[in-house]
Amino acid sequence: ERTAAMLNVAPKGKLIVLDLATNEHAVWRDQPAVRDAGWIYNTLHNYGQTTNLYGNLQAYEDAAYRDLSDPNHGNMLGMGLTPEGIDQNPVVYELMTDAMWRHEHIDVSRWLKTYAASRYGSAPDEVVKAWSLLQQTVYGPLGGGRDSWRGRPSLGPSVPGFDVGKVREASRLLLSQAPSLHSNTLYRRDLVDVTKTWLGALADAYLTAALASFDDDKTTYSSYKAKYLDVLHDLDRLMATRPEHRLSTWIADARKWGTTPAEKDHMERNARMQVTVWGGPELYDYANKEWAGLNEDFMRRRWELFFEALERAGSTGALQVPDFMKWETSWAMSIAPVRESKPEDSVSVASDVFAKYGDAPYSVEQMLHLDADPGIAVGKPTTDSGGAEGSGVATLATDGKISGGFWSASPAPQWLQIDLQSDHPINGVWLFPYYGDGRYYQYKVETSLDGQTWTRVVDESANTRPSTFRGYRHSFPATNGRYVRVTMLKNSANIGVHLYEVKVYESK
Repeated sequence: ERTAAMLNVAPKGKLIVLDLATNEHAVWRDQPAVRDAGWIYNTLHNYGQTTNLYGNLQAYEDAAYRDLSDPNHGNMLGMGLTPEGIDQNPVVYELMTDAMWRHEHIDVSRWLKTYAASRYGSAPDEVVKAWSLLQQTVYGPLGGGRDSWRGRPSLGPSVPGFDVGKVREASRLLLSQAPSLHSNTLYRRDLVDVTKTWLGALADAYLTAALASFDDDKTTYSSYKAKYLDVLHDLDRLMATRPEHRLSTWIADARKWGTTPAEKDHMERNARMQVTVWGGPELYDYANKEWAGLNEDFMRRRWELFFEALERAGSTGALQVPDFMKWETSWAMSIAPVRESKPEDSVSVASDVFAKYGDAPYSVEQMLHLDADPGIAVGKPTTDSGGAEGSGVATLATDGKISGGFWSASPAPQWLQIDLQSDHPINGVWLFPYYGDGRYYQYKVETSLDGQTWTRVVDESANTRPSTFRGYRHSFPATNGRYVRVTMLKNSANIGVHLYEVKVYESK
């Protein structure tokens, strides 16, 4: 009623309502007054002008076509775009502005072929295949999240949800066409953006491997820490090949708005703050960019501070996190020269990147050899104590995957039970709880021959060691059992308990 009262005050034809993010939540469907007043459909794709590649292309087009074709859409006056920042993911905006002028449904996989041809002047088979792979990954249902290396350091980095191997292959396919497409600046832009995406995913994998190893294997930690920092340097070098991907371009543009030295300095500080701590305690890194200069001078240095603090602590459980807001604000308020890689040729640097990392494993499981022995519980029946939440069903804990979906239950304590379907001489378990933000889990593990009488084989009811990608592994004297029960007693972060996977091992 209040919406109608507000909108009906204006004379008919004198008011237009922007349905600001129709693709996320179609307000017009819930508000008859909006339909009557006259409204515009909008696709809201980007927040903060973040520069990572993402956007479910077919879903965006499907939503727009559905509302455009709906006979009940009322006084729909047009279609628009409402990004918080532009100059990123041009394919999203090309697709949606194309959709505005069509009445037929667009098959995005076919549309991408003509898009690539118009963007580069030609679309060889390799280019078409590259864009097909991108549609399956960053521009599909699993694309999205921002890389961990771009965020404020913590013990809980994550790995991408998309298939990194497919993005790497898309980059390789684009690079293979450099002899014929090198002179096209849009081709070079896309080559850089796709290459940075798999290279950034590799950085996250190295980071995750390093932090997961700190408490157990300092040699592995040091190795992956060095690789991680090296990748950040190479990312800076890659991004510096494009003027729009350089912090120096952003700062120079800002300084032009000042008429005195003091004004120019003020404009630079504003520009530096906007892409770092803009928003303060709640929105730091909100508008962060994968830019040369920011990578090398801000994000890499920030991670170095974190590693120094971790090494001083000696264990993840004793870590005292630096005052990052103080350091970030000091950096933003400075006008000191920024460390930024020198401009080079995009194709040459992409070629160097492939020569260095093209065959590197990008799976943390492979890096840490966590997938070498799946154990005997994969695919076995599971039950739980009844507190499972939503899609976090118990079977996820025996699906053979230590990332992706996980068993989620609350409130603690909750138990999960595995039926191995026959007796086995059990001598080890490997638990992979949810990890991140320094949280730890307390738990116990029991075995049983009949599901009635239980023998405790692991007691971690006093554990305070933070959970990591590497999980908690335990060995014990072999005990015959058909059933394994894991009782999650406590999560230091909240009332829920979570397990990506439970591996069970038998004496051989």
